[in-house]
Amino acid sequence: INKIDNVKYYVGKAEETIKEVMESVSKQTEGDIIAVVDPPRGGLHPKVIEALRNCERVKYLVYVSCNAKSMMEDVKKMVQPCTKKLIGVPFKVIRTRPFDLFPQTLHFEMLMLLSRDHERGKARPNATRADRR
Repeated sequence: INKIDNVKYYVGKAEETIKEVMESVSKQTEGDIIAVVDPPRGGLHPKVIEALRNCERVKYLVYVSCNAKSMMEDVKKMVQPCTKKLIGVPFKVIRTRPFDLFPQTLHFEMLMLLSRDHERGKARPNATRADRR
């Protein structure tokens, strides 16, 4: 589509395709992986959280949500110290921003950027003043 040939689409429930996606991406690409998730109102499936957290090559996670409560529950698992199931280096929350896509209602979309703390607090090296806005 649109002469873009460096993309692959997986059809199915995230919890059923995540293992194949992570294996494929880890083998076929070089460098850091930026994962983007936009789960249903209930949040991410535990298998997806575990796969993202345990894949060390996922350096950044962009989380889009229409339910701030379920987002916070998922993010707690991404940033908490290691457990028996969540063995990967925890993420750090870098930036959060709400978006009012539904004027005159109580609903909003939330966008959060998380990053691995691989370099002990240097999740965003060389951040400029414009980045902090």
